[in-house]
Amino acid sequence: MDLAQIGPANSDTCKWCNRNISTAVFENAKLCTDCHEKANQAAQNPALCTRCSSILTENSAIQGLFSEYGLQHYVQDDLALHAERGCELCRTFLLQDPNTDPRRLQFVPLFLVGKRFKEIETRQISNLSSAGDINSFYFSSEADQFSLELSVSAYKDDPASKYISQRPPEIDLSSTDTNRQIRTWLDECMQSHSESLLDTELPHLPTRVLDVGTPGNEHVKLFQPPSAMREHYLTLSYCWGTQRFLTTTTGSINTHKQKLDFPTLPQTFQDAIITTRNLGFRYIWIDALCIIQDSNEDKAKEISRMGDIYNDSFLTIGVVAATRVADGFLKTKPQKAVMLPYQCPDGAMGSVRVVPQKVVDLWQESLYTRGWCLQENLLSRRLLLYTDTEVIWQCESAPMRRVNSTHVSYLYDLPKLRQSPFRRLPADVLRSAPENGDEHVDLGIEIERYNIWTSIVANYTRRRLTVGADRLPALDGIAQKFSQAWSDEYFAGHWKRQFIASLSWRRSRGASSEYFPPVLEYRAPSWSWASIDGPVEFDPEFNTSGKKDLNAKLLSVAFDLDVHSKNEDAAILEASLIPAAKVPHPNGLSGPGHLWYMDHDARITYLNEESLKDTWCMLLTEGRVGSGKLIRATALVLRPEPDRPETFYRAGLFRSDMKGISKLWADPRTRRQVKVV
Repeated sequence: MDLAQIGPANSDTCKWCNRNISTAVFENAKLCTDCHEKANQAAQNPALCTRCSSILTENSAIQGLFSEYGLQHYVQDDLALHAERGCELCRTFLLQDPNTDPRRLQFVPLFLVGKRFKEIETRQISNLSSAGDINSFYFSSEADQFSLELSVSAYKDDPASKYISQRPPEIDLSSTDTNRQIRTWLDECMQSHSESLLDTELPHLPTRVLDVGTPGNEHVKLFQPPSAMREHYLTLSYCWGTQRFLTTTTGSINTHKQKLDFPTLPQTFQDAIITTRNLGFRYIWIDALCIIQDSNEDKAKEISRMGDIYNDSFLTIGVVAATRVADGFLKTKPQKAVMLPYQCPDGAMGSVRVVPQKVVDLWQESLYTRGWCLQENLLSRRLLLYTDTEVIWQCESAPMRRVNSTHVSYLYDLPKLRQSPFRRLPADVLRSAPENGDEHVDLGIEIERYNIWTSIVANYTRRRLTVGADRLPALDGIAQKFSQAWSDEYFAGHWKRQFIASLSWRRSRGASSEYFPPVLEYRAPSWSWASIDGPVEFDPEFNTSGKKDLNAKLLSVAFDLDVHSKNEDAAILEASLIPAAKVPHPNGLSGPGHLWYMDHDARITYLNEESLKDTWCMLLTEGRVGSGKLIRATALVLRPEPDRPETFYRAGLFRSDMKGISKLWADPRTRRQVKVV
């Protein structure tokens, strides 16, 4: 708040001096004119309160900080008082605490608890005269409730740096220290990781790359190498944004081959070129400059090769937080820090930098919300993720490496977690031996592949695409790689051997309250999840067991991404169909033990006789769920195509765990061949 804008308020008791006088409001506290002036000066000349100054300087405070119960601080009123008088640490506590209930800390004080890189035995605490190598401390007011972690670090030239290991975050991620760390990770990967030892030859360069020059001749240009040329190159994964920027077109390509004027490039491209040079490489592939943007022919050709481009690159630079290409990624965002005095073990007095630990959910960052970036991430052998505070290394053997610090904490940071943004593809998923026909495929392998693919689609469909027609093309690179490794055919987001099971897609429960309007332009058949917008999910079970005579069977399927048409893109199925009106639904949409999911409007909550007219349920699978006794039936909700006999389009999904539900399809006369478009 701008203190100059604070004016007189109602007559009341001053928060500081308790005088009954006309007051002003200062950060929600009522102050008299004299105290308001003091608060003004305190904000302009901040000073720590006595309690905060003692945290890392006084023996009794240090003992309390590392004791079982922690160091007692202030209650709410005292915190507010000292914050208003200029104590930045008290102010930090108040601003960071999400619980705004004024009674919460009214009688219960804060307690501070310290953590070290190197722990000291409890019996030594009574003799502590220094906090030692402290890396953080946290405050908490109640057991098992909110606690705020504060990261502690020391600058190199401060006396405290002899005893404090942690340094403040880099303000420039092109620094010598950062590049030295990256090269250490890179050398380790090349010399000891199994996936690197399998790389025995250099890759072919893409059709075009940026030549960033050599030491002494940093001349940047677009380079079109000979077809046989092999060399390492980097790739860039980033968000374009909505503002116009320099790209390669049919009119500028010849000029770009001569020279690219470095200052005219958007900041992200400049930073990528600087990083490429710093790491000792000469070539980098950036889509906006290496694809002719106003040539549909060139775009189609290069986009079809993107799987190979990212998979063959030596390293991908991932720009995590930037929302547009003008933002860049080498300059970090500064955090508001508090400097605390620190008593060194040798008796000298130093100072440490204290900032609230940043908690980051990568799924909310720009790179993880953009549809095209998913295959760029998954297909890259090695990644450098540039966040707004640090660099993170990712490869198959080391899915998450970062500088050891407490400045940032990441949600879901264990790469083995299914929901972790650091999760990599299983080691052999792109190196599997070709199968010898469908009948020889191991069911366990097929279940694993189904789980991998459906997880990818669920992740992908949560992301944004500027152009809705890209819903299939933006995943085509990884589909091509999987098709080669799995020796399977791919049709509009589905694999032939998993086709029946993967028809169980439905709108994600998390998005059920959102309205996604029907897609007006044709881009995929109705049985494909690409035919709608928004997140989708699948049944977690690869459920093709159970009564084989009832399960649907795929006879043929056709889809061509380049020349598809509604009349030719179709799946021919042999399946059992019954009128939807025969399914018991006494409570509307949700009957006893079963659920309906409508594709084009998940907000529908009731199916009446009129809505069920000319609607059919085609049984997909019927089988056990997991190892229990529960039997689940899953069926497509279909509606007939006008004037096209035995031709239907998908309208939704029906799932039931009701005992004996599959008997509805048991009559052999319900089984027939149908075409779903």
